[in-house]
Amino acid sequence: MTKEQFLTELEECLVEEIPQAELADTLDYYRDYFREEELSGKTEEEILASLGSPRLIAHSIQDAHEDAVTGTTEGYYDAEDETFRKEGEMTSSDQMKALAVKARTFAIVLAVIVVSFFLIRALFPVILIGVVAMWIYNMFRS
Repeated sequence: MTKEQFLTELEECLVEEIPQAELADTLDYYRDYFREEELSGKTEEEILASLGSPRLIAHSIQDAHEDAVTGTTEGYYDAEDETFRKEGEMTSSDQMKALAVKARTFAIVLAVIVVSFFLIRALFPVILIGVVAMWIYNMFRS
């Protein structure tokens, strides 16, 4: 990708999403950014690599514009899969992690119940004999 391709893709992503004045300011900002970085000795490839995806930048600008218009911030842009997520919405990997935690918790609770059942079942005769022995002891003592 070249600088011009970057700017063209950024413009295409934003042209119908934000006001023309804001679009012009945004494109001027990135042209100036490229100019300043090139003057500092960076190559076009280095600058493009540091900026990342023009689509991601466009989404961020669009979100900031919408937040400014509505006065809210009800979501975020997930750069990992390049999608906009609403607050509280879980990604598929988050859902899988939550499911794994629930499954692990269920397995532990089930194991505790099974072990407790077998312990009580094994100790019941001993407890019963102890109770009977205490009862007999108390009968003879009184």
